[in-house]
Amino acid sequence: MATAQGDAPQIRHYLGILRRRIVLIVVVALIGALSAFVVSVLQTPLYRASTEVLLRTPPSLSAPTGAAVSKEALATEAAVAESVQVVSRVEAEAAADVDLSVTASSSTSVLTFAAVSTDPVVAAEAADRYAEVFTAFRQEARLDRFSRTTEVLQQRVAGLDDELLALRLAGPIEPGTPEAARATGLEAQRKSYT
Repeated sequence: MATAQGDAPQIRHYLGILRRRIVLIVVVALIGALSAFVVSVLQTPLYRASTEVLLRTPPSLSAPTGAAVSKEALATEAAVAESVQVVSRVEAEAAADVDLSVTASSSTSVLTFAAVSTDPVVAAEAADRYAEVFTAFRQEARLDRFSRTTEVLQQRVAGLDDELLALRLAGPIEPGTPEAARATGLEAQRKSYT
């Protein structure tokens, strides 16, 4: 019981301090609330928009619609999306300043393209455009690789045609001769390249 009686004077003491300082406490609280309000009113709102792109491997006979890409391939594609060649195209077309970012999903083959701007329409358009530019960039790279491969194959076919012509011009090719085996091998290579 002695402690209960001893606590009562301390509580009264603290309440007395609180009563004497109530004006200061209210003023500090009002200044804090007013400061927070002013900062929120003066702060420019930012809007974030995002677009997702599902990445698949190129179609093949075993997977006509393509297959999910590996985590390593997804990380590589994210790095390509963040490259200067892709980002600079989007920034050049944007109607205002935008902050662009791309993230790779940890559980799926999805890249999320995001744009942040003070204008919600600009943010949405930039996010969509970012995904479009990335997709077009990858298609251009793929077409370039295919055209280089086609060029190499065409050169090889032309070389095989020259060899076959030289064999035929050297004289008649008799079955069972080394020239006949050579001609058959060259024609098989030509067919596979074609």
